Amino acid sequence: MTVQSGGTETILVEDTLPVAELEEKVLTNAGYTVIVAANGKEALDIYQTRKEEISLVILDLLMPEMSGRDCLMELVKIDPSVKVLIASGYSPEDELHLEISPLVKGFLHKPFAIAELLTSVRSVMVTD
Repeated sequence: MTVQSGGTETILVEDTLPVAELEEKVLTNAGYTVIVAANGKEALDIYQTRKEEISLVILDLLMPEMSGRDCLMELVKIDPSVKVLIASGYSPEDELHLEISPLVKGFLHKPFAIAELLTSVRSVMVTD
């Protein structure tokens, strides 16, 4: 099955500014609406007020103010069915990945190619 590389959904991206801006540009060019959060606390605040329109959250695990792990735990409390894609430099075998893997829909290992980002996002979107 070939996964399409674009969509029309809204994605909340939480990452360092240069990475978030790149993700925003790539995802916007693929048809998505993108909301950027500078850290986990901001991502959580945005999700609380706009969760009905957000189809996917992309989180980095190492962020200031609130880690991606802590943000994930709070997102799941707000909405147990939230779709989260982790974009991280951590190894998939890392203890943190093993702890959070039941709560997320996928992992994207940094650094990643544009095609990997688009394929991972679309794959998560089409999963239940």
